[in-house]
Amino acid sequence: MANPPRRASPSRQIPPLPVAIMILCYVLFGVYTFYWHRTTMGYLGDLEIYIRAMDSVRAGHSAYLPYGIGQSFVYSPVALSLLTTLSLTGEISGFWIAISVIGYGLALTLLLKLMVFPESWQRILALILMAALAPFWETLYVGQINAIVVLCLAACLYYFDREQPTLSGIFLALAILLKTSPVILVIYFVALRQLRVLVAATITGIGLSILSLTQFGLTPFFEFSQVVGRIGTENTASSWNISVVSVTTRFFHAMIIPIDPDTIGSVYKLIFVGITLALAGYVWFRSAHHRDKSARRILFSLFVILMTLSSPLVWYHHSTFLVIPFVLALSSSFPWATASLLIMQIERWAFNAVALYVEHFSAYDINLGRPTLAAGLPNLIGQLILTGIIVGDYIRLSHQPVISNAVLIDQG
Repeated sequence: MANPPRRASPSRQIPPLPVAIMILCYVLFGVYTFYWHRTTMGYLGDLEIYIRAMDSVRAGHSAYLPYGIGQSFVYSPVALSLLTTLSLTGEISGFWIAISVIGYGLALTLLLKLMVFPESWQRILALILMAALAPFWETLYVGQINAIVVLCLAACLYYFDREQPTLSGIFLALAILLKTSPVILVIYFVALRQLRVLVAATITGIGLSILSLTQFGLTPFFEFSQVVGRIGTENTASSWNISVVSVTTRFFHAMIIPIDPDTIGSVYKLIFVGITLALAGYVWFRSAHHRDKSARRILFSLFVILMTLSSPLVWYHHSTFLVIPFVLALSSSFPWATASLLIMQIERWAFNAVALYVEHFSAYDINLGRPTLAAGLPNLIGQLILTGIIVGDYIRLSHQPVISNAVLIDQG
């Protein structure tokens, strides 16, 4: 007698125990990070920089000069226009936090709608993981603009995925005007030959810049052009700076290897430019393969990672941008993505336990030597694991046959 057909195993309703333990530790380190902020960092310190710039330009002074790392306003005059508009509401700080939380929540909503998760519990836990992301809470605490930029990037991807290039281009322009670093995504859309997105972004950028020009005049635009060129070239080995260049500089210094930090920065810049152009060239010459929406999402995530890693000046809150590739990674490799999130989440604990509590030393002192190696390493290791997941997804997808868009029905 033939055996009866096997029933399909039901979808798991709860996460595996190792994943549950990682998530619990992740949340606890998030709580620790919030405590760390309250005892170490100035509340809404970055927002104070924004407000000071707004007050300066209103008084006829420079919003950008003199320039100082971590002390100066470094965004376009369009961002100044946004601030002056928000100031009409009265007390700007509470409103700023509110729109940051709402913006981040909307970004998560768009991203979760795009992704398909194999298990029902994974979507819920992905939301919890992203809501407890320590860099996001640091963004809120210091009053950074990152959450609003994340919304613009998520909307850019969402509407591009939904075949609405004009809206995608509008949000791309907003992201660039508010933060500058998303300009790397122009290369992404050029490689994919998405002319309509680029035209919409250009028209939006010009239009908003003209509005700011009528509000402030030409001077802020000239001053911004002076500052923006320095952002991507200057380096500081401060423990607060957790860029690849800064971590590498501190490593060589701790090993007593005499290498000029500017040399490290130049080599890293060449490597970064080479990787970006090679990736863009590959996409350009395999444009047929990238009609697949999954391939476009993965590629967008890779460019966001490159955007986050590219600068020689990277603060912990910049990792908020990685919410986009993390949601994608959680949908494809939940345990590994959770592990990389957990490693990134311990960044402030490592910084506090090893770098700040070394007796008689300052966190800004490059001569701290080995203890400062803890600063930036967890964040960097987590980013590298995330990059490995996304690259692995991209390689697997690249070996699949090209499928017509007619059968690419999105289930998100």
